[in-house]
Amino acid sequence: GGGGGPLHIDAADRRSFVAEVLRALGSHYAPNVSITFPYAGMQVKAITNLVTLSDGRELLVDFGDLYGDAISAIKETGFGILQISEQDKDLILEQILTVLGDSYQQGPSFLVANRPEMYNIQLTIPGYLVQLNIGQKVLLTGVSLHHRIVQFLEESDIRIVMTG
Repeated sequence: GGGGGPLHIDAADRRSFVAEVLRALGSHYAPNVSITFPYAGMQVKAITNLVTLSDGRELLVDFGDLYGDAISAIKETGFGILQISEQDKDLILEQILTVLGDSYQQGPSFLVANRPEMYNIQLTIPGYLVQLNIGQKVLLTGVSLHHRIVQFLEESDIRIVMTG
């Protein structure tokens, strides 16, 4: 178990929110990267954001700066694009998780005691439990968790990321 307590994401705007969430999910995020791609017979240069996922895939993160034709031209070169069009944190998280392709549960439930389900306490936490391709589990939640719950999750090898 890792420990060290939950990671708090305190982002001023959606660009830094997305960057911090991606980093929390084990990705490497590089903002303002210059890319060149073929478009209408020319080489076009654009400034975008590059994320390298924990499994080695590379995606561009676009906040509406790339125009429609540019997006399809870039996709043709084999790059995936994570388009962030939403403002709401939960919707942004869903956009990120959908593109990452890691399996996740919304509003995950945990059995708290080491007993049969019928005699157990079920704890449901608002947020997303992400099973990363690299085997790690990360809970993204916007609510403050009681320290006992934090302890329980960390003992279950779940990394906690506070998103709100």
